[in-house]
Amino acid sequence: MIKRLCYDFNQTIMSARILNLPKVNLLERKYIPSRIACFALSALLILYLIPRPDLIAPLIIAGSLTVLLIIQFFYQNPIMNILLGSAMALIGAYFCLAVIDEFLEFETVTQEAWRLLLFGLGLFLSVIFLSVLMIRRAILD
Repeated sequence: MIKRLCYDFNQTIMSARILNLPKVNLLERKYIPSRIACFALSALLILYLIPRPDLIAPLIIAGSLTVLLIIQFFYQNPIMNILLGSAMALIGAYFCLAVIDEFLEFETVTQEAWRLLLFGLGLFLSVIFLSVLMIRRAILD
């Protein structure tokens, strides 16, 4: 009798959905670039918010962007993927130009200058590559 009550309780309570949201597979291959981008940008925005508790406007903007990115991380809206990918591609291109400018400011080309150039370009070209994958996946779906 008690076993039956526990079984009924588990069937009714544990299977009840509080919010009617679809199940999310976090390791679905086609959304991995988008999830990496959302996670990285959310982490950067959260790190941006930590030392600035006194500024209200940046707090609201960065906080709302963080919430949108976290929602995008789980539910993968295709239009948001296109916008996020485009923004990442533009940011990556801007920082590639910034790395090249920093490289050209060295008076003599040293090992540190080459390290800056290779690491910076590698990082930001990989950001551009991920953003192109995001846009491509969003358009094809």
